[in-house]
Parts: sequence; C-alpha cells; structure tokens
Amino acid sequence: MNFNHSSTAHAWVAVCSFAAMFIAGGCAIAQTGGSRGMIPPELIGVWDIAASGCTGQGNPDSDTRLVITRTGIDNYEQSFKPIKASNVSDAPRAWNIRSTLTFDGESSGYRALYARDGGGRLTIVDEHRTETYSRCK
Repeated sequence: MNFNHSSTAHAWVAVCSFAAMFIAGGCAIAQTGGSRGMIPPELIGVWDIAASGCTGQGNPDSDTRLVITRTGIDNYEQSFKPIKASNVSDAPRAWNIRSTLTFDGESSGYRALYARDGGGRLTIVDEHRTETYSRCK
C-alpha cells in the first residue's frame, strides 16, 4: 500500500494490528454507538478483488464481487444480513460487523472487520483471511 502521510500509515498499521487481536479474540470490541441491522454508508457500493470485475458492467458472475447495500452484503454464493455494525476506528475508518451468513441454504454467525483506506479500497479481515477490494465505478 502506498501512503502519502506517515500518520495515515501508522493508523493503518494500528487497524491491522487491532484486526489481528480481534480475530484472535485478544481484545474486547466496544459495542457502543453501533448500528443495528444496517451497513455503514461508507461501505455501500459494488466492490471486487479482480480489476476485470469492475470494468464496464463488471462481471456479475465474479466470485470475488461484493454488492453492499444498507441492509446486506451479497457475493457469488453467499449473503450476509447485518446484525450490528460498530465503529472501531476513525482513521482509517473501520467497523466490526456481526452478521448472519447464508451459504448453500445454511445460516451461521459471522463477524469481520471492514476497513476503508480513505481511497477506493476496502479491506475485510475475518478469522480465515484478509481480502482487499477495489470500489467499482
């Protein structure tokens, strides 16, 4: 990642460190000021890991494409219905989002850290992986 200001770089490192502790269960997530059942406006849009998923109309069949609305997140074969979104950082903007994941007719609890870099990227960290998406225009 390229950063123009060292304070932004330090803040991003802090969120990434926080994400590692969050996933490992080593810290408590503040549940104050959270939004029940709603996705933060900064996350709403169409996102994809692959640049080809964002060209023209994009590839609606891309398995890395995310469509984020105020009330849910959909991708290739799964959907997420938010239960609670809590802001955990203002610089960079980051949220802990708890949701119900539905995949292949089965539902389960899911939580992840969603962080915006201030540009057109969104990084999602969960217990299995870290993925960075670009906003489709």
